[in-house]
Order: sequence, then structure tokens, then C-alpha cells
Amino acid sequence: EKVATYLRTTYRLDFPSNPIHLKVGEFSIELENIFRSKHIHCAAFITAYNPQGTQVSNQKNIESHTRLLDEIKKLSLEFIEGSGYEEGTDWPSEKSLFILDLSLDQTRRIGSLFEQDAVVWVGDTLVPELILLR
Repeated sequence: EKVATYLRTTYRLDFPSNPIHLKVGEFSIELENIFRSKHIHCAAFITAYNPQGTQVSNQKNIESHTRLLDEIKKLSLEFIEGSGYEEGTDWPSEKSLFILDLSLDQTRRIGSLFEQDAVVWVGDTLVPELILLR
């Protein structure tokens, strides 16, 4: 059930003038443009909200997101703020980061550090993939 939910989720990149909406398994020309303009070959969409797919307080989510920001800044990686949401459900959207040039190994490590069930990773194919961590 959780995997199906992650596959139905929309992963939004918050560009002020034109947000980009990504779906697992779907090519995006906007994503291709980001990869080309930033000269990158991979990226990951990671949240620190609601570890293990279990809702926690807003305060805990904010604290976890701040720790995720700190972790990414330590790595000196560029990121784009975003959120993950599933339309038609009561589950609140989850603040997330789309981290540029994050390898699959780094993605797994960071996702596991924040006790996530899964993360979304994009490689050279420019098709977002769901990466299960647990």
C-alpha cells in the first residue's frame, strides 16, 4: 500500500514562476532542462517529514527538515525546495528537497539517515525512480 502511495505522489519543485511536477516513471522535459542547464547527471527528491511513513507533529517535521537542510549544506550541494503530495487524500504535503548531483549511494544514505521508506532518484535517463530503503 505504501509503495502504491509513493508511486501516485506528485513531486513538486518550487520554482516561483513555473513549478515543475514530477511523477515516478515519467520523463519530464523540464527536468531535462534543469539537468542540462546545471550540467548534472543525477538528482534526488528527499523529505525528512514523517519518518517511516508515519505522521508526526508539525514541529518534529520542521526540525527534521532543518536537519536535512544542514546535511545538504555540509555537502555543499545545490538544491531546489519542493514538496510531495498525493491529490485526493488527507495526507498533508511534505516539504522536500530536490538535491542536484546527489549520487544513488548518497541518496540512499541520506534517505536512511532520516528514516524514510523510499526516496526518488533521477539518473541519466531523466525518469524519476522510486528507490525503496526498507
